Amino acid sequence: MEEQFLRLLVIEDDAFMAALVSDIATEAGYDVEVVSDRSSLAAALDGAWTLILLDLIMPELDPVSIIWTIAERRPGTRVAIFSEAGTSRVHAIATVAQENGLAVVGAFSKRQHLAELRQKLEELASPQDNASSSS
Repeated sequence: MEEQFLRLLVIEDDAFMAALVSDIATEAGYDVEVVSDRSSLAAALDGAWTLILLDLIMPELDPVSIIWTIAERRPGTRVAIFSEAGTSRVHAIATVAQENGLAVVGAFSKRQHLAELRQKLEELASPQDNASSSS
């Protein structure tokens, strides 16, 4: 059986939070890349990602535009929304992502739900879940 490589793209402008999420994801078995601006995001979307984790509040990037870009370039990609934005905004963006053909696997508030994020990353890294989502 071919080994499955887990790749996580983190779209996050807060360096501390990006490092924290990167550490959690690395412990769960992911190869992690963090992007924080438009030019690095454009280049990163050329990669094949197991999951994309998206912060909603970034000075240079509009979350709806990011969702549309991901949906256009990587239809069916699994995404998780992870933000300090209010619950209603997080769920609204998750709905936009789903309506545009992305597989939303979670919507988390930062800081309060790091344990949930860790659990979701480990769950998605499990061989059973990975085998069912490979293209």
